[in-house]
Formats: sequence, C-alpha cells, structure tokens
Amino acid sequence: MPWRTHLLPYLPPPIGETLRSLDQDQTDTLREIRLRAKRPIEWVSAPGTEALPSIPWIPSSEDINQIAQSFLDHSAYAHQEDVRLGYLTLRGGHRVGLCGRAKTEGGKMTGMGEIQSLCLRIARPVPGVADWLMPLLMPRDEPPRSTLLFSAPGLGKTTLLRDAIRLLSDRYGQRVGVVDERSEIAGCAQGDIQMDVGQRTDVLDACPKAVGLMVLLRAMAPQWLAVDEVGRMEDAEALLESALCGVPVIATAHADSLEGLFTRPVMGPLLDAKVFAQFVRLGANASMNGVWDARGVHICTG
Repeated sequence: MPWRTHLLPYLPPPIGETLRSLDQDQTDTLREIRLRAKRPIEWVSAPGTEALPSIPWIPSSEDINQIAQSFLDHSAYAHQEDVRLGYLTLRGGHRVGLCGRAKTEGGKMTGMGEIQSLCLRIARPVPGVADWLMPLLMPRDEPPRSTLLFSAPGLGKTTLLRDAIRLLSDRYGQRVGVVDERSEIAGCAQGDIQMDVGQRTDVLDACPKAVGLMVLLRAMAPQWLAVDEVGRMEDAEALLESALCGVPVIATAHADSLEGLFTRPVMGPLLDAKVFAQFVRLGANASMNGVWDARGVHICTG
C-alpha cells in the first residue's frame, strides 16, 4: 500500500493537497515531513534530489497539537509509553517524533504535552538492498559470520538490516530473533508487524536490547539475532552472552570510521571477545564502503 494512503488521514488539507500533487519521483525520494509551530513545513528528501514545492501555510501551536492528537487517535493514554519515549509508530511502520514540553518525575521523563514539533519519518522497504551483504553473512561452506554494520546517520543502516533479516529468514531458511527496541526494524504498530522481515522471524517489540536478547535466546531458539544501534554497556554484555551461546548476530552502530567505532567504550569487551567476525562500513544508499575482520584488519573496499 502506498505510504500516502497511510498518512493522508492524519494530515490537514494544506499538507494533504501538496502530497497528492507530487509525482512518482518526488514521492519515492521524500524521507521526512517536519512540522513546527509558527514555522514553514519542511520537506526532507534524498540528497541530490529536486526541492519539493513549498506549502503556503504556517501551522499554529494549536494546529500542531491537533495533528499530534490525530496521530494518537485521540487517546494519548493508549500510547502513553510511546509518548514517554518521544515517538509513535503508525500503521505502515511510519514513525512520528514528538517534541514539546516534557513531563518529568524523579529526573525521568514520564510524558509530553504542548507538542510544538513533529517529525514524520516515512518508512519504505527496499527489497533486495541487502543482496550484496548476504555472502558476507552466510559464506559458502563456512559458518555464519556475526557482523556489525556501521556508518554515519542517514545512510540506510536500518533499511539494510531489515532486508538482511528478511533474506536470512526467507532465502536461507534461518530462524531470526529481532529485538526491536524502538519499533524501527519491523515497524510494529500496537503489536502488529508492519514491515516484511520474513516468515521465520520473531520480533520482540519495544523491549530493551539487553533484556530482549536474553528472552529470545531462552524462549525462541534463534539461529540469528538482530538488533539496531548498539550503544550501551548492557547491550555489550547481552551480545557477549549471545556469542557464548553460539548464536550469530547482525547489529548496527553509529560511527563515521572504524577508528571512531573502536574507540567507543561499548566496543571494548566486544572486540576483546571477538563477538563480531567482521565490521562493514556503509556508504550512500546502504552500499558497501569497506569490510574489516574481527581484529580490524582491512579486507576489502566497496
């Protein structure tokens, strides 16, 4: 189903009319719609693509709150945990970032009110984008290779990860356990998986990675584990446990270079234990930009 079909019911006429006027190329390259109170609507498209038409409408604070309520289906209580974390996942796997007045208690954020900004991120699968990666994950006549994908933000790590999970599941017949802490991989909306992650894939949604990895290992007997954005020491501890159980992992992390990745504190114990057999840096559009082995020795350049 086209993404506009999912999103138009939530959006006011000035935005909806412009979305309907876009041609196919413009639709395919649009990545985000950013709405801010008392400021122009911002389109975010793929780099190097033409600018989209401006919208002659400036939303008020009341407009932003009304749009936020439409995303919440007028029931903030039903999405209380999502709002506390600052985002919602919609049907189709699309994601709405929320920014406004935080409600806190004991130094922790408990909710949000007076929404002033919305970031609508358009989810779209790219079937086949991970074709080049599969021989690295499942080399012929060799054991599977745990792999960490890394790059600067915005180059397609999650899109690549999602398609790799699908291919492991459907093409290679592997049972894949996914810990989708922020509902970005499978795009679960109220528990319903929205993105194609394969027929043999089990998704643990909205669960911290450190907890979820242990749950999947004990409950689902996965042949692969998958997580997005490794960044905390408890994530590293869970990945170490996974390695001890002999289950390969495909994961992602933010880093501009291998040197930058290796200097992150979370990587120390993972490197020492050689949890990952290889590190793959991504270039534009989720392409390969380099591969290194477990010791950081350069193997090839994309």
